[in-house]
Amino acid sequence: MTRSGRFFWLMIVTMMASGCSVFQPSVEQRLQRMQQTSEASGFADSDSALQNQLNELKQLRQQYPDNPELWLQSGRLALKSGDCYAATVAFKQALGLEADDADIFLGLGVCADYNNNHPQAQQYYRRGISHYPQHWQLQNNLAYSRLLQGKSQQALNDLLYLAQQYPYPAVRHNLAIAYAMQGQFEQAYQIEAELYGEQQAMNNQLAYRHFHQRETAP
Repeated sequence: MTRSGRFFWLMIVTMMASGCSVFQPSVEQRLQRMQQTSEASGFADSDSALQNQLNELKQLRQQYPDNPELWLQSGRLALKSGDCYAATVAFKQALGLEADDADIFLGLGVCADYNNNHPQAQQYYRRGISHYPQHWQLQNNLAYSRLLQGKSQQALNDLLYLAQQYPYPAVRHNLAIAYAMQGQFEQAYQIEAELYGEQQAMNNQLAYRHFHQRETAP
């Protein structure tokens, strides 16, 4: 399956709010305003609004190049805008400056998965889990990366355990995909009917069966 086809199923986990910082109040206030604006609008930001925030962050980074929070927020917004190259650069800078946030490993992993480098993505997720062992989004993304890699049985085992601990829609959605990739369509349908209703679950079934036929064709 093509990279774009696999990435169609990838659900970028909603980014978490950043922690405390110790830099100048005027800079902190501008950063908090951008974070609040981004969180309030979710993924519905216009391209122009995102670009304006990215431009403002660029100016702030030129004044305060060693501020990890600026790089962290730059990574979040670059990822939100779909620029994985800029997001990767920013998250790596934040990591090098010892920023303490799971978003770094989530973002680096998502971008590696997007670039079809699933082993590297999984390294980032595992590294994040070692720092944040209770962070279910990292665990969910790790399992989904294995789905993208074609390791559906291992992903299914991981997601079955994870869904018991964290029965959130994002985890259950990935569990349904894992079932479908294993040809267990009834289990996938039951989960998605509960999540999205019977009509959407039926529509997804058609896509899953078509995908499964292509993957298992000789």
